[in-house]
Amino acid sequence: MIAGSVLAWLALAPPGFAVFQIIGDDICVVASEYKKFEAEIERARKGDLSRSNSTLVNPRKNRPPIKEKYSTQVSLTKDSGGNAHVAAVALVSDDGCDVRVNGEQWLKESGKGHDISRGLRRYGKLLLPGDENRFDIEYSQTFYDPAVLENDLDGLTMVVLPIEIDISVKDSRGNVNDRILVKKGETIDVAINPAFWEHDLPGNNNIEWEIGRANDFLGTIKWIPLEETGAKVSLRMRESGIFRIRASIKGKYYYYRRHSDIPNHKGKERLSKGDFDYVGVYTHRTQKRMVETAYRYCMINSKEFLKSTKFDVELYGGRNRNDEFVGADKCNIFVFVVADECGVEIGLRVRGYDEFPYLYHSPPTVSEWGNQDEKIASTPPPFWIYYHIDKWRRPEPGFVVMSPIHMGIVDYDGSWISAGRNGVNKLACIGSEGIGSLGYMYNKTTAVRNRESD
Repeated sequence: MIAGSVLAWLALAPPGFAVFQIIGDDICVVASEYKKFEAEIERARKGDLSRSNSTLVNPRKNRPPIKEKYSTQVSLTKDSGGNAHVAAVALVSDDGCDVRVNGEQWLKESGKGHDISRGLRRYGKLLLPGDENRFDIEYSQTFYDPAVLENDLDGLTMVVLPIEIDISVKDSRGNVNDRILVKKGETIDVAINPAFWEHDLPGNNNIEWEIGRANDFLGTIKWIPLEETGAKVSLRMRESGIFRIRASIKGKYYYYRRHSDIPNHKGKERLSKGDFDYVGVYTHRTQKRMVETAYRYCMINSKEFLKSTKFDVELYGGRNRNDEFVGADKCNIFVFVVADECGVEIGLRVRGYDEFPYLYHSPPTVSEWGNQDEKIASTPPPFWIYYHIDKWRRPEPGFVVMSPIHMGIVDYDGSWISAGRNGVNKLACIGSEGIGSLGYMYNKTTAVRNRESD
């Protein structure tokens, strides 16, 4: 093909993958995944080149290198799903090449020869969305092995790998994009795509990162820029709370989002793949236990709290009237049971009503939890500290939270895990709208603080 004469649109399978606009000389091979990227590189290193040079170079004639110029422009556009991409690039040639990328010198090898088995040069940066990504190449054909007095036939290939911008988070235990919950002081790794955990891919210092902490359950986020830049960074979580993460590329933000659906009792109507995801950072290990125990009930959508449990009422005199509590709201019982399974024994209340002319014990009610004049006793003490909304500390995983009519346990991402009338489920909370009669936190909330140390 003649330089500068090609206008090609490449739509890659499967549907919805990246779309490239490539203008210029036909020297590019586009791979749809990392394995194919490496396979195309190896094929080129074995001599199957996109642009083979037809000029024979005979070392006996002591000719100077024959130079040819190529120019191609690679532009990344959004795919059919609206997803943006970056791209990795490798150049394969057994001859010296001077290469400028967007006017910046990458290689300066004119006149140098390369053995075909060592002819791979990986571009040390990622191509960014919105750039023209123009490659100007001066190819100098040389005889790569002077010991062999034969003519050689050379050329070059540029291999391009599109990488969807899909923010990925990994904790120190190797968990990736799945309920990232770490202790204050631990480190997480963040990358623009999960492929960076498995493969040797380049990075750009002009990819910037920000972390935002949820300041309340309304989704108010305060964003803080990180000093470290690049396609992959490590971040020590120095403060507890619930955090959102985003990358800034050329003034546009790309957010860490859920990689799987989170169903609740009505199906997958909330917390679906592609919604915002969070990183939870707890202070004390009991908070982690509370989260994990509550989530186990949520995973099976437990119906245990739809009927009376042994915790509903403990009667004096051995009389059993648990059937009176069938169908009653059990959100407070759920919190009580989860705490109990985590080794925290909440004190039962002594009660007696006209319809129950005897004394009995039962766990604190929602209104008692939300009453700052009430004291929620527990063993080991102290464990529970009340916060009015006006003095609300930032939410953390494992906190007990409530509205005037409902209560639950804060999951790693700020959502409530609670026992409702359809079983134990997870309710979107941070930044959500239309959560029905629960509303947001209204006027009061309760937070958990465990003063034990690890």
